Amino acid sequence: MANINEYGLRTGRLIKENGTVVNEGEMLETIATNLTGDSSKVTEYFAGSSATTHTLAGTGKGVSVANDGATSITITIDSISIEILSNETFDGQFEDFTEIVVTNASSSAYRIIVLG
Repeated sequence: MANINEYGLRTGRLIKENGTVVNEGEMLETIATNLTGDSSKVTEYFAGSSATTHTLAGTGKGVSVANDGATSITITIDSISIEILSNETFDGQFEDFTEIVVTNASSSAYRIIVLG
């Protein structure tokens, strides 16, 4: 009888100790939770090209920001301000927050994903 670990390696599939095949989504979520200690999900998305104060529908725990514009933008969450240069991205976890302020966004397109 083949060893379950050897079987998993030979077939390219991940196998649990009990012999069942691991669902890829379950595996990725487990890895993310183990790495971050959190199983946050995308809860909101917004985009723009000017300064704004965005109030969340719920509570955020993290953000992913892409600055697609030619100038830098600044996001402020609680009392933490972060400058994101042109064509850069930022990913970060925060204490629970309910508002994101975007400044210095004069004609600079950006996209923001909120994790909750």
